[in-house]
Amino acid sequence: PRAAPGARIGLVGAGQFASAVLLPGLRAAGASFTAVTTSSGATADAAARQFGVARVASSAGDVIAAADVDAVVVATRHDSHAALVAACLRAGKPCFVEKPLCIREDGLDDVLSAMAERPGSVCVGFNRRFAPAVTALLARLAVRTSPFHARYRVNAGRMPAGHWTLDPDVGGGRVLGEACHFLDLLAHLAGSPATRVAAQPVGDDGGSVLVRYEDGSSASLDYLSGGAPGLATEHLDLHWEGRSFVLDDFRELTELGSGKARRLWRGAQDKGHAAELAAWVGSVRAGAPSPVPFDEAVATTRAAFAVVRSARTGRAVDPRA
Repeated sequence: PRAAPGARIGLVGAGQFASAVLLPGLRAAGASFTAVTTSSGATADAAARQFGVARVASSAGDVIAAADVDAVVVATRHDSHAALVAACLRAGKPCFVEKPLCIREDGLDDVLSAMAERPGSVCVGFNRRFAPAVTALLARLAVRTSPFHARYRVNAGRMPAGHWTLDPDVGGGRVLGEACHFLDLLAHLAGSPATRVAAQPVGDDGGSVLVRYEDGSSASLDYLSGGAPGLATEHLDLHWEGRSFVLDDFRELTELGSGKARRLWRGAQDKGHAAELAAWVGSVRAGAPSPVPFDEAVATTRAAFAVVRSARTGRAVDPRA
């Protein structure tokens, strides 16, 4: 069936992740695809055939300016995100940008300037906050009256030497390009932004970060590149007032208290991609704000920049400074 008005999407970028996750999720949410452009014409043609995109456009500018494009999905390499998001804002088009929002502080400045010039809707792909296990955890945290402590282990594995994500000028490195996901989830659970980060790098693409939040909560994030391949990719322990919660790789959430352990959620691994994309398509149709509040996405981005600065200087950093 044809999508309802207000869900005509223009695609800027249609690489492996977009084709495997974003476009199927958007289509399942009822979006239609009006135009696509990529750095490779062959990739754009393939996406157009696979997902029924109406036309292949010659440039990102053409997609953003098109009258029959209601909103734009930005799924390009990281170094182009900021400029494309700023262009969408200045054109008055809601946009979904796969994380990160940007990899340079001047890029963030440009996005903030564009938002100030013409306030609009920007949704950054911080999908983990939409995972069903996280929804179940947030329901328990809603009654929290004191700070929590969390420990988040990410067994990220090594990237191939020379991979574009490791290039600081293109991918931004693993903190800005990927660890922002985990910083965002922790801040979302705390319900407040980070006020202090202290990072200890391990090798070229791993390390540990201690984070303090405005509400007094704290977290340690261990981002491992040298862990065993069989170890779960993500594991989160969260503790407050004699209660503990264990989130195992977005497959199971367990609560431990004074009695028997209680399973709060269990299912196939679900990191929230489909729910986030459905929420974004719904916001576009309704003309509603982004399901990931812009100020929270900015706070996460600032926290990621602070981690990089802390790792470089060996000092704790306030992301708000």
